[in-house]
Amino acid sequence: LDGPFVSFFWGAVVFGEPVRSMTSCLFALVLMAAGMLGLALAASGKFKETAHLKGEEEEEALLLAEDGKDNDKYSRCNNQNFKVGMAAAVYVGIANGSFMTPLKYANQEVTGLEYLISFGIGSMLMTIIMAVCYFAFRHMIGRPIPSLHLDVAAKPALLTGLMWSCGNVCSIFATEYLGIAVGWPLVQCNLLVSNFWGIFYYEEISGKRSIVAFMGSALVLLSGVVVLSVFGK
Repeated sequence: LDGPFVSFFWGAVVFGEPVRSMTSCLFALVLMAAGMLGLALAASGKFKETAHLKGEEEEEALLLAEDGKDNDKYSRCNNQNFKVGMAAAVYVGIANGSFMTPLKYANQEVTGLEYLISFGIGSMLMTIIMAVCYFAFRHMIGRPIPSLHLDVAAKPALLTGLMWSCGNVCSIFATEYLGIAVGWPLVQCNLLVSNFWGIFYYEEISGKRSIVAFMGSALVLLSGVVVLSVFGK
């Protein structure tokens, strides 16, 4: 949730990109953050009906009871790893919000497409480095190296990378023409699209309360988008 705020800070404060109304833009970011939080809660099942939730919790408890060790693992997860998970989430927001700042420091003759090529090379190298470090760490602690499952994952992963790269091209142009303060926060609306896939195609969100909460959160998010679009440039 901190990504849009970070990118707005970079654009409006650090790089001095002009905005029509700072107060209205901050209000828009708050609306967008509230909408994103509501979407995440709706997707996680926080608004499910009590009867359905109770049945699902009993089923989950039975499944965990069949795995003695896993039961301890999941029970510790909420307490032991919460801070680590929150720290990771905050870092993702900061890194994602700063995603387009190097383009601002590039030569004025550098366009979005030239930036994209360098970005792709950097992503490939970092992926290889992270994978090697992860495999080496697992080997050091005596755990087996996980299978890549190329026969199952190769095609979906390549398709995902292709779709993401096409969207990334558009996000670069959005940032180049609208600025980091406005363009990049608007790109974060991809969360809304992914949740629509979860509802209408994968049926991951069920129950009247969850769907109503999702739709309400979507309206709040879109309201923030409209306000930011009007007062951002």
